[in-house]
This record gives sequence, structure tokens and C-alpha cells, in this order.
Amino acid sequence: MYPASFVFSVPSFAFVGLACANIFIGVITTVTTFVLGVFEDEDLRAVDAVLKEVFLIFPHFCLGDGLMKLAANHIYYFALQQYIDVEVKNEIFKWDYLGKNLTCMFLSGIFYFLLTLFLEFRGLPFWSCSASGAHNVIVSAEDGLAKEDEDVRAERIRINQNQAIDDILVIKNLTKVYSRFKDARPAVNQVCAGIKRGECFGLLGLNGAGKTTTFKMLTGAVRPSGGDALIGGCSVSRDVDGVRAQLGYCPQFDALDPLLTPREHLVFYARLRNIPSRQLQSVVDASLMKLGLGHYSDRCAGTLSGGNKRKLSTAIAILGNPPVIFLDEPTSGMDPRARRFLWSCVRRLTREAGRSVVLTSHSMEECQALCTRLTVMVNGHFKCLGSSQHLKNKFGGGYSLSLHCADSSSGDRVTDVKNYISSKLPDATLQEHHHTRLRYQLLSKQPSLLANVFQVMEEARATALILDYSLSQTTLEDVFLQFASEQGEADEDLHSRHARPAVIRNCFKCCTATVRSISNRLLKRISMQVLSFLERRLGIYQQPNRIKTM
Repeated sequence: MYPASFVFSVPSFAFVGLACANIFIGVITTVTTFVLGVFEDEDLRAVDAVLKEVFLIFPHFCLGDGLMKLAANHIYYFALQQYIDVEVKNEIFKWDYLGKNLTCMFLSGIFYFLLTLFLEFRGLPFWSCSASGAHNVIVSAEDGLAKEDEDVRAERIRINQNQAIDDILVIKNLTKVYSRFKDARPAVNQVCAGIKRGECFGLLGLNGAGKTTTFKMLTGAVRPSGGDALIGGCSVSRDVDGVRAQLGYCPQFDALDPLLTPREHLVFYARLRNIPSRQLQSVVDASLMKLGLGHYSDRCAGTLSGGNKRKLSTAIAILGNPPVIFLDEPTSGMDPRARRFLWSCVRRLTREAGRSVVLTSHSMEECQALCTRLTVMVNGHFKCLGSSQHLKNKFGGGYSLSLHCADSSSGDRVTDVKNYISSKLPDATLQEHHHTRLRYQLLSKQPSLLANVFQVMEEARATALILDYSLSQTTLEDVFLQFASEQGEADEDLHSRHARPAVIRNCFKCCTATVRSISNRLLKRISMQVLSFLERRLGIYQQPNRIKTM
């Protein structure tokens, strides 16, 4: 069961699939040999003898067949003792009786236990992507490098030339491909980044951009298809235990036991963190108070609100003072007060405690308030890298100028303001006009523009052309939406490429349904024939003369 669970990625699919497989293998193999053994035909008995040898590779059959033999042996001696006094000999452990079944079960137990250890320590080559898949990853990465931003390219060069020795987290050409098809698009494609101590690094992107996959590879939950990552000098591919000992992780979805209280959760994870018993209660109480969970410390986690569950997940992540903390959308579902409270906790972690935080969020305000550096991830690539102000200066659309003209019964005043702005600021483009409100877009990014704009606006306000004005820079959200549009186009291309395989899959489903219906009818007819045969045999056995002769 445990080695087979590695095939599945979703627990519910694993439960249903393995349960059905166990029932199918155990029942079908046992019933098949039992039914074939009932017939007196020599050919069927020969087939039965072969199948009994072949089915020994299944522990399910060994168990079922052994129980059937035990039941038959008990019924046989019980029936004999009703008529004659016979001594029961304990011969059930002979090789041809139960000895063969027990030996095969013992050997299969050893084999599957060794296979489990082998899989647990990830020694099989099929954990990595195939050669063709890796080739596609490299080709797509080379195509992407030609269009790579200069900041991202500079970071890649710094990482590949081993100039990030002092960084606590080093991501080097990390790649993940889930599918082995030739046209598969990597979920994460050759990303490189170095994070220093005490830095809060923001990872932005749309749903499906590769943020959670990156976190799963960094935490060891998913094995990378290529590249590597170092956390405190420990490799994600070669030393997962050393990596996990140095990081805390707040997953995107709360991994909490609904029947445990927040205090019990923290005690459990504190023991996993190997916190000494004499410090255990003080550390747990400090974590509860730090995240504002003291009032809910003795309530079951299943009764907590969504925001308090996220607080508890964050408290578990920062427990034990790990040097690196991964927070995957920690403020989702929180109210504004709780969100601000968590922001202050993250600031204390980075500025006072000197811990590094990798944060993903869909809130641009949150990233701008917490992150010292951030990147926008699109289709598994880093599209930009730098501080929020650097990204706004580089990718933003300049400045937005809003004017409030002096109120006038005629429209001459607004016209005068438009003529004045067009003469003084020729680069300004009118975006909106509503009554006495005007909004202009200034596309120029030169630093001298601000001084000129303020001078022109103050002159206009002094001459009573305008009442007030405001000048603001392009927001981080505008930069994010600019890159997010690229992922939408790539998704459309991917959908068009996989439209034909979808038709093939639908045809395969129809064929599977047809075969299933035919097999059900055949099994029904066979079962009816077997039942009628058994009824005839049982009718013969129930005749009085037959019992006397026995």
C-alpha cells in the first residue's frame, strides 16, 4: 500500500484507487482459483494449478487462498468427526498447503519494505524527468533567455558564477515539468534567485504561474526536474532533511487537525522542532501571544475562523526560529486588522530577528509594505526583479496628474486649463474629463519632470486656473497587470495545442465505457452459469443416499 501511494498526488484519488485495486486483486484472484477448482475438467484444473502459482506474487491472493484452505480443512475434519473418530493431524503448514503462501507473503513483505525505503530516499531514476522532457525544458529556457529582463539576467549570472555564497537561500536553474509529453510546458522553468539574511522576498504571479510549485520544490514535497536550491548550504535534491530543519512553511491551504487546539498544535510542532522540554511551554505561550491567539488557545482548530487558522499556520511556520520562512498567501481570508497585525509580525521577523522570508500574495499593498525585493512570475519565468520602486520606475507608465478646475458657469475655464497644460506640458495626455475634473497621463520617466510639473501646477493655482491637484506614480498593481496579460496569451496557446488530445481522451473514455458494459454483461452470464452449476452440485450433496455413502 505504501509504495503504491507514491504513484498518486491527491490523497482522495489514492484512497479510492488503492481500495478498488485491493478489492479487485484479492477477490478476483481468490474466486477465480476457487471456481476453477470446483470443475472436474482436467484442462481447467491444469489452468487452476498454473494460476495458483502465478497469483502467489499478490499478498492479497496468498491471504485469501490461505483462509480458504484453513476453512476447507476445518470443515473436512469436522465432517469426518461426525461419523468416525479420526485423529486430526496438524499438517496445515506443509509446503503444498499453507507453507507456500506464508513464504511468499514473508518474501513480499521484505521486498516491499525495501522498495518503500528506496522510494522514501528517492533512489529511483524515474523521479526525474525523462531525457526528452529535460531537452524540451532546456530549449524553452534558451528561448526565454533571449527575452529575459536585464535584472533577471544579472541575477542569473550572479548565481551561476557562484557569487551568492553569503545568501541564505540560493535558487539555481530550478525547473519542474509535470508531464512527459514533448509539448509540455514547464511549471517552473530555469529560475534563479539569491535571498540574503533578513530579506523579505516577494513572489507575485497569477494562479498557475508556478509560485506554489516553487515552494513545493524548496520544501522537498516535489522533486525538481532540473536545477537545485541551497538553503543554509543544504541541497534540496540531496539533503532534504537538512533543508527542512532550517525552514518554516505556511502552506496555501491550512494543514491543521480540526480536533486539536492551537496550543496542542504548537506543542506538537515544537517537539518536532526539538525544542527542549523546559522551554516548551514558554515558547508556545510566546507564539500564541505573538500572533494574537491567546483567546483561542484552547478551542478546537475546526471551530476557528479562516483568519485565525491562517494565524495558527503562520505561528507554526515561525516556531523554533528557523532562518528561512516560506509564507504562501498568509493573509488570505483575514480581516484588515488581522492583516496589519501579521504585517507587523513579518517586519519584526526580518528586521529584528534577521530571518529571511519568502512571501507570495495577491495583495500589491502587502508586497509593497513588506518586501524589500520582489519578482513577477509568468509561465514559470521571472519577468522582473528588484524593489517595488525600481519596478515602478522601470515598467510603470509614468505619472498620473489629477486637476480640479475652478468652477465656472461656462466651459471657458476648463478650456483654458487644457490649453495651459498642452502648452506647458506637451507630453501630457488627457485620460479623463468629468465636469471640472481632469486627469492626465505623463509618460516621461525623467527625474527632472517632477520639478517642472510642480512648478507649472503652482503657477496655475496661483492664477486661480485650478483649485487643487495631485500627482501620483503608476502603482505596483499596474506593473503586475502588465505582466499578467502575457500569461493569459500563453494559456490560450496551450489550450489550442491540447485541443486535439482532448478529443482523443474523450474518444478513449467512450471506448472504455463500451468495453466496461460488454465486460459487465459477460461477467453476469458467467456468474449465472457458475451459480447454476453450484446449485446442481449442492443438490446432489444434499441427497440422503449420497450422505450415507460418504
